[in-house]
Amino acid sequence: MKELLRIRDARIALGARALSQLGDAMTLIALSILIAQTGQPLDLTVLLVAFAAPVVALSSWAGRLVDTRDSRHLLTAAALVQVAGSAGLLASTSLGWQVGCILVIQSGQAVAGPGWGALLPRIVGEEKVGRAIGLQQALGSAAWLAGTALGGLAFAAVGFHGVILIDTLAFGSLVGAALAVRTHRAGAGAGCPAPTPAPTPAPALESGWRILHRDRVSGLVVAGLVLFVVALEGTNVVEAFLVIDVLGAGPAAYGLLGLCLGTGVTVGSVLCTRIDGDRRRIAVLSAAAGTLGLTIAAAGLVGSVAWLYPLFVVAGLANGFINGLGFALVVGRTADAARGRVLAAAMGTIRGGSVVSLLVAGVAAGWYGPRAVFVGAGLLTVTVAPVLLLARGRRAWAGHGEPADASPGVTEVGAVEPAA
Repeated sequence: MKELLRIRDARIALGARALSQLGDAMTLIALSILIAQTGQPLDLTVLLVAFAAPVVALSSWAGRLVDTRDSRHLLTAAALVQVAGSAGLLASTSLGWQVGCILVIQSGQAVAGPGWGALLPRIVGEEKVGRAIGLQQALGSAAWLAGTALGGLAFAAVGFHGVILIDTLAFGSLVGAALAVRTHRAGAGAGCPAPTPAPTPAPALESGWRILHRDRVSGLVVAGLVLFVVALEGTNVVEAFLVIDVLGAGPAAYGLLGLCLGTGVTVGSVLCTRIDGDRRRIAVLSAAAGTLGLTIAAAGLVGSVAWLYPLFVVAGLANGFINGLGFALVVGRTADAARGRVLAAAMGTIRGGSVVSLLVAGVAAGWYGPRAVFVGAGLLTVTVAPVLLLARGRRAWAGHGEPADASPGVTEVGAVEPAA
């Protein structure tokens, strides 16, 4: 990890992604508190959907932008869009206006996420991709945890507008980070002497999902991550009800559980940087999915909140391994020129699964209660483990022993070569 932090551009890129997570968390907490004070529960659902919708809807377009445009210009523009959306939140507290501003912020995030993710391997080198992705996930988890706490504390100290002003300044610093990074991905061969253009049609860029489909290992890993999110994300909706209503604990206990989970995620993301080799990563990934599922199911059965503290630490550790190893596998096996599209496709689909899970869990909690949601989500998560193990089998590796950049039919800019 120390060798990564010695790289100037790596420090900037990792810090920028963490700062983006911090800003998102503070914004979400501030808006959630405001809605809790003045709105209806359905308003919060609308807000959560607004946070996810652009990343899902714009994934294909965003991935193509990342792979065909200069990263410095693109990341600067994305940060400016986020600044504009965040500043817009200062103008009004009406739900419609807030939703519009969140859509703007997350449209910038739809580009910034895969943009920084695709740039990081270029900065650190291919041999350090796994460790860099793990460190990125660890810092992102720590930043989200800090943003959640700071958002609540800042709201109490300076109010909604004060929090949003801080968030706007945080997003503004991303503009400086994008301009400060010396390494950049020059889309479509930019930065090289351009030959005289030939009168031939431009090659068509493959979609991120088509690239994932060609590499069955990466495709199965992403499918497993989506199933994992669909099964588990909804527990966030009912966690407070389990802790406060069912187990009779107070807000302090609920906050401490969040700290346990966040600490586990951060530590797990750091530990996963020590695991090398795709097959070994898949094995650990599968074990982590099974462990997390059993832990969450057990959380739905406990009789005292005291049991939840160690369970949430274990759940966080497993979650950290899943986040770090999953994306390390996908990024490491994808051609540099196609990483924007693949990351955007993966992030968009995972975020879409998150929305589905949140909505289903909210309905299920009303019918069956928080305990049933936790137990059901945990058991569903256990089923992800064998799906991930399929990616370790011989059939998945047939013809895919090398990363996806060795696949035929892809040029150095990630485009399908036209037929002769």
